Amino acid sequence: MSQFAVLRTIRHGGLMRFILAAAAVLAFCLPLLTGCGGDSGILAKVGDREVTSEYYQDRLIRLTQVDLPVDENGQTIDTNTLESKLAFLDVIVSKELMVLKAIDLGYDTQEEYTNAETVLTQIQARDMMHSDLISVPESEVTDADIEDYYAKRQAKRHFQFIICNFEDDATKARQKILDGELWEDVADEFNDGSAGPNSDYTMSLQYGMADDAFENALFTLEMGQVSMPVDTVYGYWIVRFNRIEEVRERPLDDNFRDQIRRVIAQRRSRLKEEAFLAASKEKHEFFMDEGTLWLVFQGLPENEGYLDPVTNQPIPKENLADLDVPVEESDRVFFSVKFDLDEEADVWTLGRYKAKYAEMSAFQRPKRNKMLGGVRQQIVKDMVVTGLLMVESLERGYREDPRVAKDSQQKLEEMMIQRFHEDVIKYEEFVSGEALSEYWAVHKDKFMSPELREGFLVACKDEASAGEAREALLAGESWDDVYNRFAVTLDPVAKGALTVAYNQMSPERSAVFAVEAIGDVTPVFQTSAGWAIMRLDNIRAPEQRKMNDVSNEIAQYIKRDRREEALQSKLDVWREEFGVTINEDAVAALPSWEELMASK
Repeated sequence: MSQFAVLRTIRHGGLMRFILAAAAVLAFCLPLLTGCGGDSGILAKVGDREVTSEYYQDRLIRLTQVDLPVDENGQTIDTNTLESKLAFLDVIVSKELMVLKAIDLGYDTQEEYTNAETVLTQIQARDMMHSDLISVPESEVTDADIEDYYAKRQAKRHFQFIICNFEDDATKARQKILDGELWEDVADEFNDGSAGPNSDYTMSLQYGMADDAFENALFTLEMGQVSMPVDTVYGYWIVRFNRIEEVRERPLDDNFRDQIRRVIAQRRSRLKEEAFLAASKEKHEFFMDEGTLWLVFQGLPENEGYLDPVTNQPIPKENLADLDVPVEESDRVFFSVKFDLDEEADVWTLGRYKAKYAEMSAFQRPKRNKMLGGVRQQIVKDMVVTGLLMVESLERGYREDPRVAKDSQQKLEEMMIQRFHEDVIKYEEFVSGEALSEYWAVHKDKFMSPELREGFLVACKDEASAGEAREALLAGESWDDVYNRFAVTLDPVAKGALTVAYNQMSPERSAVFAVEAIGDVTPVFQTSAGWAIMRLDNIRAPEQRKMNDVSNEIAQYIKRDRREEALQSKLDVWREEFGVTINEDAVAALPSWEELMASK
C-alpha cells in the first residue's frame, strides 16, 4: 500500500499529511486487526469491524518523535489537535477497508494463506514464550544494579588465556596449570588459537565489552584463580585473573544511566536464554560428537566467501564446493536430539549433514574462518536450537494461547493485504519525458538540497559544565581553549567540527537552527553523548538541483502520486460499500502522543 495514499481521505482539506517515516511505519507494519478491549471506546466502525481507543493508542505510542505527522513545511504537528488525531485514525480506517475488501474477494481462503497459518502460529507461540519466560524488561533493573555495573566499568582486568577447540583439552590444560606447570608451556601445548596481541597469551578486558557468559565467568574470578572451561565462538577458554587496572569512565549522567539500564536488561535476557536452552538440551537429550564435528570443520571449503567477486551477487549453489568428508565415515553419528520426547531421537549422521550442507546457500553455510567454536555454535543454533524453541512452546501450551491466535491472525492479514494491494491497485508505471517536465515545472522546489549549518560542538560531562563552557565562549575565550577544558572526549584534529542539515532530525539540528547569526552560541542542550553547546560558524543556503540529476526521483514521485490516486478511487468506493462512521467526540478526547509517552 502507498505510504501517502491513505492520507487523502482526511476530511480537513489536506492541511497535513504524514510523510516519510510516519507513513512508512504505518504502511505495512501496522497490525490490521482492530482493537478489541472490553470497555475501550469505539472511535470508528468500518463495516462490521470496530476501531477502539485502546487500539488507536497502542498504535500511536509505538511511533517515535521522527515518525510523527508534519505539516507542509516539515514541522511536527501538535498531536493533540483533532485534525492530527483524525489523520492518524484515517490511516487505520483505510487499512480496515482494504482488509474487508480482500476478505470479500476471498483472499483469506487462498492456499498460500491457509498454509501459512500453521507456520505463523508456531513462530508466534515461540516469540510469545520468549517474551514471557526469557525477555527481561528494563523496569526490573534497579539503581543499585546500575551503580554496580558502573563500578565494574571503572576497572580493567588482566588475564592469561588458553583457547582449545575441545572441552577435554581445555580441562587437561587447566589441570596442568593447577598442578604447577608454567602457563606458557601449557599454552604452547594446548592453545589452538593465536597467542594474543603480545604473543604471550595475555589479554585485558573492561567490563561490558565482551559476551555476557564469558564476562560472567571472568569477572567472578578471585585474583590468581583459574577458570573452568568457558564455551565461546572461538573455542573453550581457560583464563587466570592476574591483576586489576583502574580506568577512567564517563560521568554517570541520566543518559548513561538509561544506556546502562538497557544493556543490563539485554544481558540478563541473553543469560536467561542460555540457561533456558541448556535445560532444554538436557531434557531433549541433545548430543554432539566432537570427533565428527572436527571432521566437518576440516571438510569445510577453505576461504569460501559469500559473494561472487565478478558479479558481486551471492555465489550460486552450483558453484559452491562440497563438504569434503571421508565417504567411509558417512554413517558416523554427528548429533542427535529428541524433539518429541515420546519418539526416538532425531539422529543426524555425517552423511545426512553433508547432504543438508549441499542444499545450503552461501549465507547459510558455516564458514571455516569462524574457528571450530563458531562452527559448533552455528550448527547447534541452526539445526537444534530453532527446533527446541518450537517444541518448548508447544509443550508449554503456547500454541493455544489466545494472544498467539490474535497475533497470528494479524500477520496473516498483513500478508493478505500486501498481496491484495499488488493485485488490485493498478496504475501506469511508464513515465514519459513530458510528464517529468510537467512535474518539474510545478514541484522543482522539492528538489532543493537542504540548508547546511557548520559549526563546532563540545559535549561536556554534565549540564553545569556545558553552561560554564557557554559562558566562557560568550566572554571571549577561544574555541580551542574551551574545547580542551570542557570536552569529555577530545578530538585533537576536528575539535568538535560538525555539519548539520535542515532536514536532519537530531538535538544538534534543533539547537543550531534555533540561532540566527554566524558566531552565535546555542543554549545548553542534551544529546545522546550528554550535555552540549554548539557555535554556528557558517551557513550554506539551499541549492536548486538540476532536473537531469533527479529524473529518477521525479519519476518515483509521479508513480507514487498515480498509485495514491488509484488507491484513493478504490477507497472511496469501498467506503460507500462497507460504510464508515467516526465518533469525533471520542476522537477529540484521545490523549496526544506526548501525553501517552509521558504516561509510559
